[in-house]
Amino acid sequence: MTSFKIPYGKEEISFEMPSEFNVTVAKTNSVSPIANIAESAKNALLNPINSKRLTELIKNDDSVCIIVTDITRASPDKEILPHLIEQILEKTNSKKLTLLIASGLHREMSNAEKIEKYGEEIASNFQIINHDATNQENLISLGTTKNGTPIKISKIAYESDFLISIGVVEPHQYAGYSGGYKTLAIGVASDETISKTHSRMFIEHQKTRIGNIDGNIFNEDIIEIGKKVGLDFIVNVILDDKKNIVDIKAGEPLATYKTLVSTAKKISETTISKSFDVAVCGIGFPKDTNLYQTSRAASYLFYLPTKVVKNGGYIII
Repeated sequence: MTSFKIPYGKEEISFEMPSEFNVTVAKTNSVSPIANIAESAKNALLNPINSKRLTELIKNDDSVCIIVTDITRASPDKEILPHLIEQILEKTNSKKLTLLIASGLHREMSNAEKIEKYGEEIASNFQIINHDATNQENLISLGTTKNGTPIKISKIAYESDFLISIGVVEPHQYAGYSGGYKTLAIGVASDETISKTHSRMFIEHQKTRIGNIDGNIFNEDIIEIGKKVGLDFIVNVILDDKKNIVDIKAGEPLATYKTLVSTAKKISETTISKSFDVAVCGIGFPKDTNLYQTSRAASYLFYLPTKVVKNGGYIII
């Protein structure tokens, strides 16, 4: 028997297969994680891509909204927020700063989860609001995209003087790569907006594939929504398969996103030369938090540009 390991929760799970089985292990390229996260975060903020520094962009006493990721996302918001907030508070006061959780259609985060995700000091000292995609009073309509998606978004985000989002750039079954405008365009959108972008029109499009952003109508829609709302600045990271930060960039949303996608492709993608009878997948925390998120282990394979599992084959999660 031969032993193998796959991600399982915050650790790994081992299993065995008969040695005579012809097993292929798909591995991505390993890279060294950032040694000093604080230094790298500060450097990213002081040297933004295609943008001035936050202290030059934010006006005195501006209201600022930071869209943060929720508990189902691996984005290390706790590591980023202290350095981001430090710069923001050079121009405005803490009462004018709101953290808006990009929960999309997910459940609300508890206070304990907020502490775990953002750190006790930030959770205790700043206003952190769970986005509600169904509360019409807290949403504003801004027309539709060229694909007919209603642009209906959180008023908190739209009405802030300066809007920032945090995110992680990683392979995504619909967007090609997550991050960039997606934290805003899906995370703090209405249920109507989310439902439209996740409809058959989008997910069955031939360019809607994991790892592909070119001609991807899902990706094009979220960029259009983000620009319409007016996302001013992003801080995004790339993680390795152990959830360590390997790159962090900040700046103008689209330029920063594309820079990180270019790097992420070299880290996250690998070559699969044929289709298989069986694929065994582990998705790992936080994507295995619930059954819906865990289903990504299968959908990631389904939305690859190449066919991984043969017709009549099996996917084991």
